[in-house]
Amino acid sequence: MISNIKGVLHRVNPLVAAVALVLAALVPVLSARQVSALPLTDRSLMVSSTVPSNDNVAPDGTTYVFGNGAGQIPAGDPRNGTKVDHTYTFTVPTAGDIEGFTIEYCESAFGYVGAGACTATNLLANTGFSTAAWDGATIQVGGVDFNVVADDAPNFITLVADDDPLTVTAGQQVEIAFEASETNFFRNPNSSYLAFNSGTYFAHISTFDDATNAGNAFSDVDPTPDGVIDDGTVTNNITQAISIYTRVQETLNFSVEGDYNNGVPDGPSSAYVGSGACTPLNANDNLIRLGDGNNALSPSQAYFGRSYFRLATNAFQGTTVYYAGDTLRYGTNTIDAIGGGAAVASTPGTEQFGFAFNPTDATGNMATTTSIIGNDGTLVPSAVYADNTTGYAFDDGSLADPVPLAAVEDDVVECDTGSLEYVANISTSTPAGIYTTKINFIAAPTY
Repeated sequence: MISNIKGVLHRVNPLVAAVALVLAALVPVLSARQVSALPLTDRSLMVSSTVPSNDNVAPDGTTYVFGNGAGQIPAGDPRNGTKVDHTYTFTVPTAGDIEGFTIEYCESAFGYVGAGACTATNLLANTGFSTAAWDGATIQVGGVDFNVVADDAPNFITLVADDDPLTVTAGQQVEIAFEASETNFFRNPNSSYLAFNSGTYFAHISTFDDATNAGNAFSDVDPTPDGVIDDGTVTNNITQAISIYTRVQETLNFSVEGDYNNGVPDGPSSAYVGSGACTPLNANDNLIRLGDGNNALSPSQAYFGRSYFRLATNAFQGTTVYYAGDTLRYGTNTIDAIGGGAAVASTPGTEQFGFAFNPTDATGNMATTTSIIGNDGTLVPSAVYADNTTGYAFDDGSLADPVPLAAVEDDVVECDTGSLEYVANISTSTPAGIYTTKINFIAAPTY
């Protein structure tokens, strides 16, 4: 019997030896974790920028200037690899009080915390990566203040509860948001790190039940520091950005037209139907005939006419519409312009020539409550010309110096249409003749 047992043992001995070798290989890895620690789940790291910290070239070949000044690229911007956010999210499997966190950045995944726990030589050497700018900051985690300590090593950062711990339930999601500013930030490795691990780096997160244990984690000689509750590793990397270069040309679509029938306005030749169909006005005659059926004025009645303009431009710093022209003139004889700095009501029997926006155009193509209709009513009429129910005005000095009629500041005009109403009155002593004028409308965008 004894010899039979020896024979059996002799036959299975290679298998026993193999199992023993496998177990021996597992022992160091298993001992590197505290037995009670559970893995953090649903864990991730979001970085505001993955471009190398020394990538400051704009797509057009110019150089980005990083900072918070005018025209500069601020911290946390996706183009800024020198000052980036790190936002951690994870689910904790263990309920209880968390008084501290540690995060360790390395070049490969690893299983424990502290000095010598991982390799960070290439991550740190000549790449600029560092946690140092967070030292002394305070951030909130789940509404609880945590003080940041980042002076143990440039790849190690500790968060210690300022006062009360963060109390969590099993399965609760936790977010640690390091939001970059000009003073607190992470700095990406520079492009030289792309030669190592294809730019990939890892971060190992641990939660602690005691603030002191968290603070001592880096220097703890035990590879599994005291007080670790749960832990887990996430990864991110730096990449060369894809630059895209194109142009948007300056655009200006400005058109004007008169109305066919001065007695009963027909409206603009094409109705406003939205910025996608900003059809220029060009079908109607630009000659406005004022007066009765013979185009004659009367001292006992006012006569009116209409014109329209339509404007679309991508000038994002604003646009002004001006007019320039003379009053009605026959040789040296003129019909007085409605002058002054205020709108004046139409008064038959008194020489008057002027115009104003007409917010009650009855054609159906124009607004019924505003002077200019558009996708957003961007253009604002100059006050003196804003409403024909208030009165009319005309500056005959505009012939030399164009006068603003409507404007918008610091915005584009997707498609705005304006309706102007003209008035002409004469007195009994106005000399006979054929009176004419030509008024130019000018759109001046600022790009």
